[in-house]
Amino acid sequence: MILASILSDFFAVDVDTADALPSRYNHVLVLISYLVASLASYTFLQFAGRIVELRHSVARFAWLAAGAVMMGVGVWAMHFVGMLAYVLPIPVAYDIVPTALSVVPAILASAVALHVVARPLVSTRRLLIGGTLMGAGIGFMHYGGMAAMSVNALVRYDPALFATSIVAAVVLSILALQVRFWVSRRYVAESLARAPSGHSPSG
Repeated sequence: MILASILSDFFAVDVDTADALPSRYNHVLVLISYLVASLASYTFLQFAGRIVELRHSVARFAWLAAGAVMMGVGVWAMHFVGMLAYVLPIPVAYDIVPTALSVVPAILASAVALHVVARPLVSTRRLLIGGTLMGAGIGFMHYGGMAAMSVNALVRYDPALFATSIVAAVVLSILALQVRFWVSRRYVAESLARAPSGHSPSG
């Protein structure tokens, strides 16, 4: 009974969705959210490349932490800009504490992603585990941020769409990490091919 009550407070169970509030999107803010996400992704790739080069350096941890913060804050900012783009016909505010805390899962997820891809070789097992943890972290960030909403209305989620959003976050995270590894491996191979015989790419 307790579990059923908790689920009914979170999911749209026995709720007539015809009564849902009408909404629209501010397309300018939607575009800005994409730009923020693109910038965060580019920064992530730059940090990952640098961390690979520093795999035997004491500075590696500092770069890993900085990269995780930059990527995590970027993902978090993209999410909330996207939330601001979702326009309802009633006032919407955000509680400052849960809003601020929602960035933590995004930073942790980014740290996991950097730890996975910032190495010369990545096994399939590490890729799957890293992508799953990253996707789960993004999901926690998203729904944690949604919980920070202060609105004079009931907020409920469609169970099927909720599950789909988590699965999509995990699958896309795995694909993103795989693409990053492919790009890194190709870059290393091309560098070795261009390097003079008997010299490393940086030699």
